[in-house]
This record gives sequence, structure tokens and C-alpha cells, in this order.
Amino acid sequence: MATDNAKMNKAGTMRKVLSYMKRYIPLLVISLALSVVTVALTLYFPILTGRAIDLIVGKGKVDFSAMTAILTRAAIIVVIAAAAQWLTNICDEDENLIVSAMSQWCIVDFETRKLVRSALEFSGEYIDIPAFEEKIEKIKYSDPQAAGAHTVTEEDLDINCHVNNCRYADMTSEILDRNDFQSFTINFLKETVVGDRIDMFMERAEDGSDIVVGMLEDESVVFQAKVTYL
Repeated sequence: MATDNAKMNKAGTMRKVLSYMKRYIPLLVISLALSVVTVALTLYFPILTGRAIDLIVGKGKVDFSAMTAILTRAAIIVVIAAAAQWLTNICDEDENLIVSAMSQWCIVDFETRKLVRSALEFSGEYIDIPAFEEKIEKIKYSDPQAAGAHTVTEEDLDINCHVNNCRYADMTSEILDRNDFQSFTINFLKETVVGDRIDMFMERAEDGSDIVVGMLEDESVVFQAKVTYL
């Protein structure tokens, strides 16, 4: 029964997300396709490198003809992958950026629930540039009023046994009782688990946007969300 409820919950979340982004779905599909192309070519490049190395048998024993063909193919792959990566940033017909994303990974101790400092070495390549030109907005509020509450159930959890971040967006949408959002900014500050009661507070900002704050009973903030409307 719990599994069925979880599936229904996830399906409902997906429907809401798709309703928000309905007009951008074609661009999202294109972006996802380009991402797949980028990953596939990135994985294929080391294979070509290995084949080129295999052609170097020894001193004076190199098949330059075959190696040239492989290196030419590798160069084409690099160009295509770079172009696909560049095109992955989604823009509308007016070339306004619609979606930009970043991903950061870390090691977490499941017992203490804290980040672990690690001496792991990364031998690959990475892009050392800011993910966003502008810093992510800090959500400020003064006196939000009680607007509801949510008690965490198993249906809210992700694979790490804490609430899936998407569920906080759902909670915000349910408190506001609307989904005609123009922008949606949400900050995650503390994880929650089964049985936690999240009290919701809401405040209308001077610019007409709505702010929703989720807190635990000890008044520690779980998340903050700010939305503007079409």
C-alpha cells in the first residue's frame, strides 16, 4: 500500500512540474537529447584513445594511416560534444535563458548525517566557472504567519531516507493553492525524516511575491521558498 501511495505521490509531483513547464517541454526534450549526446561522446572518446594506443606496437611500428583516421574521428567527436554542451543551455525564441543548472556532489556520513571531509583525488577534468552569473537570491522575511503543517510520511522520502527536495516544492504549492508561477526559488537548509512535523508560514512581500517557510517544532528552518506569478 505504501509503495502504491509513493508512486501516486511521485506521479502527482511530476504532473505539477510538467504543468509549470508545459510551454517549455519541446526545449527541455531537446536539451535532454543534447545531454545524452554529450555523455555518449564523452564515454566514446577514451575508447578511441585506447584504439589509437593499440596501433603503437613499438619503435618504428606505428600504423599512421589507421591512427590518423581514429584521431580525425576523435577531433570530430570533441567538436560535436562541445557544441552539444553549449546548446544544452535552454533559451527561448528571444534568446532569454530559461533553465540553467549545476550539480555538486559530496560524501555524507549516514550515522551522523554530516558532510565528510575526504582525501579522495579526482583525476578527471572539470569546469571551474560559476554556475550562475548572478548569485542565488537569499530569501528574506520578517513576520510570516502560520499557514498549515505537514507531517512527513514514507511517501515523502527519497533513496537517502529523508524528504525528497521536490516534496518541499509540492508543500509550497499546496499552501499557496496555485501554480501560475513565473519564478520559483527555494533554499533547502535542513533534512527531515519520517515523523517530523513541518509547520508552514507564509508572508506576502512588497513586490507581490509570496514567501513560504517550513520549520520544525524547535523553530529550526527546513526550507524557504519565494515565488512570483505570471
